[in-house]
Amino acid sequence: ITTVDKDLLTVEFEGEVLPWEMANDAGWVQDEIKSWIIDSHQNVPNLNPFGGYWIHTTRDLQVHFTPHLNNYSSREVVDNNDWSLNLHASDALGDAGGDFVTITLKEDASNSFVYGEDEIDHPNPMRPDFIDMHIDRFDWIGVSDSRGIMVESPYFSSDVRPISEADDFQAWNISADAYNVPGDVTLSWDMTNEIESDLHLVVKGEAFNLKELSSIDVPTTSLDDMVVVVGDISSFMAPEEFALSAAYPNPFNPTTSLDLSLDSSGSVSVKIYNVVGQVVATLASGHMNAGYHTLTWDASNMASGMYFVKVEAGSNVAVQKMMLMK
Repeated sequence: ITTVDKDLLTVEFEGEVLPWEMANDAGWVQDEIKSWIIDSHQNVPNLNPFGGYWIHTTRDLQVHFTPHLNNYSSREVVDNNDWSLNLHASDALGDAGGDFVTITLKEDASNSFVYGEDEIDHPNPMRPDFIDMHIDRFDWIGVSDSRGIMVESPYFSSDVRPISEADDFQAWNISADAYNVPGDVTLSWDMTNEIESDLHLVVKGEAFNLKELSSIDVPTTSLDDMVVVVGDISSFMAPEEFALSAAYPNPFNPTTSLDLSLDSSGSVSVKIYNVVGQVVATLASGHMNAGYHTLTWDASNMASGMYFVKVEAGSNVAVQKMMLMK
């Protein structure tokens, strides 16, 4: 035998023997088996002679190779609606070891922790220079799944969530530590299939469109603040509160701009009034997405004098003066 397929493994615990996938369902083992290949951990579907592999278990047990699995058929069925993204981190210079994490959207998944579906991070490699990347779930510390398996570490290599059309976006917080990596880190990604939703990687507040790019290089100082966002990036990037900046320039001739911060999407009205209360210009009237917007007024056809801008967004109202000087 030169190669052992994962589906031919059985797991024994206290005299009970289960096929690999059933052992995963029972919460004995995580489904994915990992191996160090070239310069990074990778998920592997089979085991080769003399290879080294990492299997996460919740108890002391034995793993056996069984050439024939009687009365058992694999559940290996791919749901075309499921979607996964693998995010890889590698040394831009090609010297240090890399790492990866996987995020998945699946119709029958749970938002809460499920052992084997959400996979605990693998150990660091036995080398001095490497990148350790993980999905951060500090909110799961102390949480147990339906089988009583408790989360003891906040770091995961895989996080599976349900497909939801009700939410504007879903976000996975990701961080990484770089050990003895002197230069930048290359972040790259691959997907199991296409996804209709917008897809971004936000690094230190800067959003990168993963559908338009295949990789980016970032400094190691940016690895502690990364988020994968599936869905409306404007809603994710929305400010915490409504705000209207001072007009700039002010006084002005003939144009001036204002920065508008919307903490939620909705109907927005932005109108310019003269000193007698007449509307002389409308800069916005209708739906605007949450986020940061810049509004510009061209007053070329207006007389010099004092004007007022009034912004109404839900229960928020802001008014300020502007001076046109020709």
